[in-house]
Amino acid sequence: MKKAKDAVKRLLKEQWEQACNGFLVELLRMWELDAHYGYWIGDETGGVYDYGDGMFTINMDDIIYCVLADVTHEQYQEWQEYICDAAEFGFDTPNLRSFIRGCPRTSAETFKHLREIKATLNDAIRDEKERVKNGKQNNPY
Repeated sequence: MKKAKDAVKRLLKEQWEQACNGFLVELLRMWELDAHYGYWIGDETGGVYDYGDGMFTINMDDIIYCVLADVTHEQYQEWQEYICDAAEFGFDTPNLRSFIRGCPRTSAETFKHLREIKATLNDAIRDEKERVKNGKQNNPY
């Protein structure tokens, strides 16, 4: 196996970084965001970009997709919120492309209902722990 020449490696790395930064600049322009508030995590151009100290992060594949598919910042935020909600309940989390294309998903109303049920269950668990801790007799529901 032949090794890549150092000059070729440098050229490819420069081209990659220019392309990544070009896509990033276009995304920030589309979303009307100021580049001063973001950075490539670990100074790794083309890895993960952090905006606003954790306001949101985005990987290079999603940056490219957002630019090429004209994904709005609102759509991206909606996807991020959805995957957080889905993960909370152990549901499958769609990738950005599937989400934008309209994959089946759980409604906000269902997540709200599940949180209410979860809160009721957590209250019942807390009450039962307190009852056992205080040595009270079982009081079936």
